[in-house]
Amino acid sequence: MPKEFFTDSFSQGFQSHVQAPVPHRTWVHSSPSIKLLVDDPIVVNPGEAITLVCVTTGGEPAPSLTWVRSAGVLPNKTVLNGGTLTIPAITSEDSGTYSCIANNNVGNPAKKSTNIIVRGEFT
Repeated sequence: MPKEFFTDSFSQGFQSHVQAPVPHRTWVHSSPSIKLLVDDPIVVNPGEAITLVCVTTGGEPAPSLTWVRSAGVLPNKTVLNGGTLTIPAITSEDSGTYSCIANNNVGNPAKKSTNIIVRGEFT
């Protein structure tokens, strides 16, 4: 591969010539990949706290993580911290499919999902 050089000349009563190699930078972009650190499905009792953890396992630039719920919006009591989603005091209304989506605008976003099943009370 031929070397490229940056050359600069200037004159203010004297003349100088500077020549220096220009480093090559290759930016490699790759689509995101993730994994969930939970079982599927997750079966819990009402009132329990549940934590879902999603981690990136690849992607350049680093992907951003977003949690979504197939039944619409996340519960109001949901606490998000990076790739971690916590639902304190879960109720049957919180049951459903939750998905972690990683996106870095390179290729297709990565998506992993898990189902949360809250045991019901039988009368």
